[in-house]
Amino acid sequence: MLIVLSYAVVTDDHVRVDFLSEKLPVRCVALIEFLLISVLVIPLLVFMTETLVQYAWNSFVKGESSMAPDGLPYRFILKSIIPFSILLLMLSLVSRLIKDIALVLGKPKK
Repeated sequence: MLIVLSYAVVTDDHVRVDFLSEKLPVRCVALIEFLLISVLVIPLLVFMTETLVQYAWNSFVKGESSMAPDGLPYRFILKSIIPFSILLLMLSLVSRLIKDIALVLGKPKK
């Protein structure tokens, strides 16, 4: 889901509150989006990444595997996908921040 969310942010298909953004100018929407992403979302994702990297590392060190006889032998691989997908999301949000800065500064949207 996080990997798909990264794609949605890059392609501008993510969910937003349209009834507010329809009434505000494009520059104002870009400024609000910039502030919310940089003040709320990025710090939260950094905190999540720090926590989840430790979670995946502990699984790797313990050699954790599934309890089921035919289960996944290397569970840390799945646990490593979570912080990796959050890093992809942060990268896509940085791309969105650059687009918002361009809109606020008056550069045309391509």
